[in-house]
Amino acid sequence: MKRILFVSPWMWVDGKGSGMPSVYNTLRGYVKNGYEVDFVVGTNKLNDITMMDGITVHEVEIDGIRKDQVFDKNFSYFGVKWNLKERILNKLRWNKSISKYVKSLDTSYDIIYSITPMSAIAMSGIRARLHVWRFMGVNLTETSRSIYQYIFKFPIELLEFKALSNLSKSIKPKIIITDDDTNGDELVKNLKFSYSGFYFKRNGVEDFFDKDEKEGINNKVIFISTCRLVGWKRVDRIIRFSSELKRHIQNFEVHLVGDGLERENLEKLACELGVTDVVKFVGAVKRPELKYYLNNADFYLCFLDYGQLGNSLYEAMSTGIVPVVYNTGKVSSYFSDEAILVNDYKEAVDKINGLNNETIRSLKNKARNKIRKEHGTWEGRIDDEVKFVEND
Repeated sequence: MKRILFVSPWMWVDGKGSGMPSVYNTLRGYVKNGYEVDFVVGTNKLNDITMMDGITVHEVEIDGIRKDQVFDKNFSYFGVKWNLKERILNKLRWNKSISKYVKSLDTSYDIIYSITPMSAIAMSGIRARLHVWRFMGVNLTETSRSIYQYIFKFPIELLEFKALSNLSKSIKPKIIITDDDTNGDELVKNLKFSYSGFYFKRNGVEDFFDKDEKEGINNKVIFISTCRLVGWKRVDRIIRFSSELKRHIQNFEVHLVGDGLERENLEKLACELGVTDVVKFVGAVKRPELKYYLNNADFYLCFLDYGQLGNSLYEAMSTGIVPVVYNTGKVSSYFSDEAILVNDYKEAVDKINGLNNETIRSLKNKARNKIRKEHGTWEGRIDDEVKFVEND
């Protein structure tokens, strides 16, 4: 049987078979395609990972990182509190611990599949017939301009990708990047990566539509966001949107589904802006519960600076929700007339106020139909990837 080793710095799990679909659907897809799968995940909070059928999970405790410390702590948009030294030290500790553990396995693998640049760097010294580098998206957007503009905005990410570009010359990996509006294809081209194959496609979509779930919530207009509460997701904009919208209408709620490092700051912001009555912090939920929230919402809010075209947006559209999306990157080329595209949250308020019921129903139908016609399933997406990986 073919053996593959997956390495990742994280996996968010709400229960068996749920969490981060890009990770667990990939793992299960390789099992389905006849692979013996090992999954090494570095964490300082052991027992976070749910075992999955056909997958051997190795949770590796990272030396030097406290149990009460969140590994991927980055910075806060409420003051831009960089702790660059801590981030660099944690990445070095992670690299050392993971490399040491994989070498101790004393097992040969046909494929080493590194999820994120950090994993690829950690595995660069481990021998395998083939290395696969999987990036969900990239932070260094708009790389048609000088990449050095990102030294101050994303210094660690820039250094990681520059290091991987150099390593790629000898490793010749197969590179897989999600086409999610972050221009990963341009990054690989402009940093002059070498590779034996390049795969750049959208993810599959899990269809969350369920007409039996659609019951309405107190006859209110429901806005929803489903993402981790971390700085770069810009949930603060959604709270400011709620404050602006409240000046025009009262019969609405905003459901923030997800949890993360910024929750306390975001709750304070909601309190300061006087929107605690309409903004509901739902927290992290399991997939069946997520289906309920999506099917009972009217508008999906996605106000990121980059990476709008991801799993969360597609899942929401599958249920027939009106997408309200910041018009960045490739967003305008993806949508035609199935979404409300805006440049800021105040414009979102203006456009939503101008909608009538007929237009809203039309947008909902168009959003769902787009997903049904243009996106495949996760199973099909991973089957296609496996063929790419196995094709010499």
